[in-house]
Amino acid sequence: MTDQAERLRELVRQLKQGEQQASSDARFQGRREGSPEGGHAAVARSGPEAAAKPEAGARQETRVVAITSGKGGVGKTNFILNFALALQHFGRRVVIWDADFGFANLHVLMGKTPQVTLLSLLQGEGDIWQAISPGIGGLQYISGGHGMKEMFRLTGAKLERFMAQFMQLRGYADYLLIDLGAGLSPHSLNLLLAADEIILIATPEPTSLTDAYAVLKMLSLEEKALRVHLLINRAKSEREGALAHKKMEAVAERFLSLSLHRFGILPDDPHVVKAVYQQTPYLIAYPNSPISRRTVALAERFIQFNPFAADSGQPADAARSRPSFWSRFRQLFHSAPSIPQGKR
Repeated sequence: MTDQAERLRELVRQLKQGEQQASSDARFQGRREGSPEGGHAAVARSGPEAAAKPEAGARQETRVVAITSGKGGVGKTNFILNFALALQHFGRRVVIWDADFGFANLHVLMGKTPQVTLLSLLQGEGDIWQAISPGIGGLQYISGGHGMKEMFRLTGAKLERFMAQFMQLRGYADYLLIDLGAGLSPHSLNLLLAADEIILIATPEPTSLTDAYAVLKMLSLEEKALRVHLLINRAKSEREGALAHKKMEAVAERFLSLSLHRFGILPDDPHVVKAVYQQTPYLIAYPNSPISRRTVALAERFIQFNPFAADSGQPADAARSRPSFWSRFRQLFHSAPSIPQGKR
């Protein structure tokens, strides 16, 4: 317990330093370029470009994780934000893509306003690095805005340009977390099927579990070789969370022939609501809360399980032989140029 408390204190210290550094960089860049916004947009241009590059020959595959739920109100976006900060604490570079069709609100939880969204990139304005906005604690995110539906309507030169820009993220981040809306639309289903891994979030409520099962059913109709991590959120007790896990695992195995990975359980913690009102991630506002401690532990477990590592010790199965997200994402649009791996 003492070690974990010390780890959380160190996490908050690092996040605050990252926020201060981002603010300092923004002011400096703003003075250099005369930005009327104080350099906020300039950080989005210069941040990724200024990142350290790997040594010659080094290659780090980006784990693309799509996060969804069967119904709204289960705490999905809140989890993604804090989970990303926890991954970042362990030295991983994380980019969040807020791909919630029509309801992108990740920036609200951080008290931020993105200067550039994906729509600008789709319209041919700027590049992918301008579309990456600086979030809290040095976190980086891409706001979908109203551009998500437009993305699937691109053709010809506009499509090729978008793909060339987006594919530069490959190898830039350790994790690309895709925040998808609740339920399934044709577009969100395509992104889920393209992802390397899926985190499905549900609460112990019967309606939430039923809707989560509906998502699994739709996914299984398209493909069986999916790696789905089931996260039970807002559990009033470990027993309640474990029972919810057991129910979902049983029905998925029996009726869908789909094996779920028991990712974990997050408690129903009042600190979450308090943090939302403060527009501050609970990991920063309440680092010693039960949910903060559990989120950090989940991030550590997730890192230890690396499907791309040759020595991961995982059995060879169909899921490990699936094409990467980048190949599948390209196929979604039926045509795309051959694009080299982006810089890191």
